[in-house]
Amino acid sequence: MTRDRHTSKTDRIGALLACLLLTMAATASAQTSFNWVIADSARGTALNVTSSFHTDIHNTGSVADTYRITMVSSMSANWVTTMCDVALCYPPFITQIQYTVQPGASVYLGVNITPMIDQGHGTTYITVTSINVPSLHQTVGFEVQSPATSPAPVPSAALSLAAAPNPFNPRTTLRLDGDGSQAGTLALDVFDLGGRRVRALWRGEAGAAQHGIPWDGADDDGRALPGGTYVARLAGPAGVVASVKLVLAK
Repeated sequence: MTRDRHTSKTDRIGALLACLLLTMAATASAQTSFNWVIADSARGTALNVTSSFHTDIHNTGSVADTYRITMVSSMSANWVTTMCDVALCYPPFITQIQYTVQPGASVYLGVNITPMIDQGHGTTYITVTSINVPSLHQTVGFEVQSPATSPAPVPSAALSLAAAPNPFNPRTTLRLDGDGSQAGTLALDVFDLGGRRVRALWRGEAGAAQHGIPWDGADDDGRALPGGTYVARLAGPAGVVASVKLVLAK
């Protein structure tokens, strides 16, 4: 009888532990998520000229997560495609890598496609999968046409965008460099990594911004934004002219 009671108690403890583990797992699953920003995804180019694309993968959850990044290419065997991070570009035969990203942090991922020898069209597909929640995944294709069937839009004036300090807290200054005399009216906006515009920062001619455009880390309503990575984009009549990644350190 005593042994039966002991066994029954052990079973109950085991059941409670199992429920606790399941609850913890479900909670972790519910708290992990990610999104990414694609700077661009398609262009035309000449043979032996590398096209570089990039994306930022941002952990929007409240727990750390590991992301498996898989590359699959649909192109001629003579074309070369590689994945890159901030530090290096991996050899073409490396088609899967993993990054662990803390909540609120982001990781940079680049894709380089080089058409070699033969002309045609090639696409590299990148899939990002959450290890915490394998059902959470996204796929995007980066495309190159060689020779270019239509030229990519060329801005009417060469402009670049920089920010200093960067990282910053709570203020930074964005500066336009280059000859923007023919660029027309420009718009400078700040976006979060979900692609949502959080601040319409400035509108005007390039010459009017020669002393820099300050940003105080706040949104359009004057509310201080949380720390993290943002993207400032400068756009003109022909589309996006320049962009820069901003890190608000808090």
